[in-house]
Amino acid sequence: MQHKQSRLIVQFYLETARARVVVGGNYFQFKPKFVKDNKLEKRFQGHSYDIVTQTEVIEIDDLSSHPNKSHRIADGIAEQYILEYHPEYKFYRLLKEEITNEKGHIQPTAKDYLREHLF
Repeated sequence: MQHKQSRLIVQFYLETARARVVVGGNYFQFKPKFVKDNKLEKRFQGHSYDIVTQTEVIEIDDLSSHPNKSHRIADGIAEQYILEYHPEYKFYRLLKEEITNEKGHIQPTAKDYLREHLF
């Protein structure tokens, strides 16, 4: 729930404070060369990013549910794909804990955090 709330807060910030439009399609199918180069044939071959606008791709990390190495590797691969194959997008990685507390309520410093970490 906290991750979903963080996503909604970031989307609201983007739409109201930054005049961005969040697009519905947030899944990127990896190109075959990327899948082969990264040996992903038996793993995942695409990724659903948390938020996509016309010019940005944003991932919201959850430190409590991403503690293991394999999850961090998968996050890195997803970021690498955007940087290499979609230079038209700027990639941002945010921390859920900086946006909402454990109950899903907005952190008092969330607006400053978003202002500092997004464009």
